[in-house]
Amino acid sequence: MIRIESVQIEEFRGIRNLQLDLNCENFGLYGPNGSGKSSLIDAVEFCLTGEITRFSTPGQGNIKIKEHGPHVDSQKTPQKAKVTVTVYLPSINKTATITRSIDQPNSATISPNDRAVLDIVENYEIHKDIALSRRDLAKLVIAQPGQRSSDVQTLLRLGHIDKIRKSLSSYAKACKKELDEVQRNKDRAEEELKVTLSVSKLDRKEVLYKANAQRRILGLTPITKLEANTNFLESSDPESFNRNLLSVSKAFAISNIDGALRAVTSIEELAFINNVDSALKHLSDFDFEHRQITTENEYNLISLGRELIVKDVCPLCDNHWNVDELRAHINAKLDDAEIGSDLISKSMESITSIDITLRELEKQIRIVLEYAIDLEQTHSKLELEQYAKAISIARAEIVSFENDNSKIVEAISALKMAKWRDSSGAKARLVDLKKFVSGLPEESVKTRAIEFLTLLQFHYKRLLEEDENRKRLVSRYETAQSIYKHYCDATKTVLEQIYEDIAKDLNVYYKIINDDEDRFFSELKVDPARLWFNVGFYERGNFPASAYHSEGHQDCLGLCLYLALMKHIRGDDFTFAMLDDVLMYTDSLHRRAVSKLLKTKFPKTQFIITTHDLNWFNFMKSDGLVGNALSFGDWSIADGPSIIDDRKIWVELKKALANNDETRASALMRRYLQHTLIVLAEKFRAKIEFRSYVDYHLEEILEPTIASWRSILKSGIAVATSWGHEDIKARIEADLEESDLLYVRVMEILKKKLVEHLMQILGAP
Repeated sequence: MIRIESVQIEEFRGIRNLQLDLNCENFGLYGPNGSGKSSLIDAVEFCLTGEITRFSTPGQGNIKIKEHGPHVDSQKTPQKAKVTVTVYLPSINKTATITRSIDQPNSATISPNDRAVLDIVENYEIHKDIALSRRDLAKLVIAQPGQRSSDVQTLLRLGHIDKIRKSLSSYAKACKKELDEVQRNKDRAEEELKVTLSVSKLDRKEVLYKANAQRRILGLTPITKLEANTNFLESSDPESFNRNLLSVSKAFAISNIDGALRAVTSIEELAFINNVDSALKHLSDFDFEHRQITTENEYNLISLGRELIVKDVCPLCDNHWNVDELRAHINAKLDDAEIGSDLISKSMESITSIDITLRELEKQIRIVLEYAIDLEQTHSKLELEQYAKAISIARAEIVSFENDNSKIVEAISALKMAKWRDSSGAKARLVDLKKFVSGLPEESVKTRAIEFLTLLQFHYKRLLEEDENRKRLVSRYETAQSIYKHYCDATKTVLEQIYEDIAKDLNVYYKIINDDEDRFFSELKVDPARLWFNVGFYERGNFPASAYHSEGHQDCLGLCLYLALMKHIRGDDFTFAMLDDVLMYTDSLHRRAVSKLLKTKFPKTQFIITTHDLNWFNFMKSDGLVGNALSFGDWSIADGPSIIDDRKIWVELKKALANNDETRASALMRRYLQHTLIVLAEKFRAKIEFRSYVDYHLEEILEPTIASWRSILKSGIAVATSWGHEDIKARIEADLEESDLLYVRVMEILKKKLVEHLMQILGAP
């Protein structure tokens, strides 16, 4: 899609002013830690995408582009901080210039301003995958499977797949929740019917036998078959049945009072108490000051709004905002909402059970309340009315919270309400009422038969209704679950093929880097919400990458996975990428293999590669991996990184000396000499005293390097003499004489500096 010709950076991060010419070639940048390498990566990424990935990494705190993007001395003038990138667009054979300023990060100036150019640039603004750092490698290699699935699907432009899956899963769970509730109601209705019939197991023949026994007392014809519309009190001869007897129902009343007592006892049981305590705990942990997003629709709306932020205005209300502050505000809101959603989800598991129990309790209390009214039991009536009202109020708040999760305060109040939680008064009145009803005159045999059949009819009808509800909801749940499973299976099939192709490329790339693992195998296994990344280990099996592989091998795995993903995503359009010190733990042998990988498999991709390892930097240059290269020396807050350049160094030195700045001149010269001598030491194979840490000082490199140079010159003289090349011998002898003079001069300077240093330490005049 793009290749970079040049970069101009002004007052951005650690860089004051920097002009780089990349000429559409691979570019290598060396510098010690803290020299400004990552500022270059950030600058190019910012110019192309409008963002700095490092700022949005979890754990970075409240870091904002407008506030922390400019050089620290230009924070109050963010308009000075800008980046200009000149790019070549191979697909349309055009050159374009992109300029973006920190004070307007979402608005780039693009020239030429034609649709074809804008489409390519906007693609980078939407899909930000051009830079890879070591923290990004960790996301790919050692992240949790769920997070890896999300990150990789985002890279693959497949983030919508998981959103749809979550929606289908949520709907299926909601159907299951409603089904479970109706199943509990059906089980309760079945239990009450068994109590009415005085049986331990429902059987059609037993129901007909007991019903017909009572019908015979009333002179009714037997029922031969149980059906949905069976009426146990209906007579084939309407005139033979006195319906006025239905007003008498002593046994029915006692049965209902017993049902109410069981319902009251249910809220005194440990399971119910634990549900209340659990719900209160989770809801009380909710942060009312920040976590105000509680509904899925609101969360989805604000998530979409975050994606639509392109300028200093809210995409939802059109109010003006600082774009960084708006994005940070929404991110914080969504992060808090995730925590709040988890608390609500946990509380809902308990609240659903609480609501079902309270609904049954209220229904039973109100049934019994009618007896208290009919029998003029004033004391019981008042107590039961107040208790039923308290339950009704609590249930209304609970149901309101189930429908609108933002009503947390109301739900907590309802769960804490003392009136319904204190059931002792209501329980005592129920016992009193049962005693009163039990003391009523005994009914006739016919009255008891009518009461039995009336009670049987009530519970039979309720059981049938609940069973019909259950069947309807079973069908709905099975359909929802089937759709969810079909979607997961279909997406899994598609994703498995994608990940299989990616893994094949990964395996090829990894084998190039590790030629001793010619049977290496990796697999990306997907399930609905997770992506497992397992790799082979010397044919001993497949394991998570961090189980047996070293940090260096993990770096290589992460790089290979990134390259395989980019090949799949962009194909021939993968023309540009930045690798920011990604081979930190990889040894020199494997780094050389990485060079081979990039050159052979990605010859059309322009890479910007940064490193703090000078040997790797020099190898990239000598191996032809990078066509352009630059070295950063020391860094200062006033000037930014100092560039080590054979031509520019002398200009900088003269400038420092002209300003009588011997300290800066000395530092520049030391840095330059140390850098140059390391390059020469490698070329001359200088014999330097080995240390386990490679941090050699100038003095330690200088003498062995000059000695190796002189030894090579002497060998050259001997060869020229043996071949009779007198002219070549003369030139080499002149070089040797010059090296001798140089060696003497350098040693004199070093000795002089050493003496001065010792005298300074000793305090000598």
